[in-house]
Amino acid sequence: MLVSNILALATVALAAPVEQTFNGLYVTCKNKNADLFQAINNFCGNNDIQVPSSYGLKGATVGNSVAWIRTQDGCPTSFVPQKYCYQQFYEMCVGGDSNGYNMNWYGVPGGDKCQVWFLNTQGRHDLQCKDDNC
Repeated sequence: MLVSNILALATVALAAPVEQTFNGLYVTCKNKNADLFQAINNFCGNNDIQVPSSYGLKGATVGNSVAWIRTQDGCPTSFVPQKYCYQQFYEMCVGGDSNGYNMNWYGVPGGDKCQVWFLNTQGRHDLQCKDDNC
């Protein structure tokens, strides 16, 4: 009986929805701004994100919300694992303004924080893109 209960619990834990992986950040961000939440999911759904890149600059847009990453000059090319993409963007969304819009600096562990991560409006993205020629 004990073994079957443990197996049943293990099965439920393995089938846990994605939102539990991020300690409620998933649900909180989704409730704050569903379009921004989907833009994050679309952007981070790519399992080969490299920055700097045209993919990072273009970002992902849903409605008027955009998730994107730009880098400062001299920032080395870095792979962004999906786990960190989701985690960092969800944290930014939850800690952002009433729409979840926010900006933060990240980088390679032990290196400079030269990646600029954005959650904002299409208009803000377009202005930034104009400056970055993307």
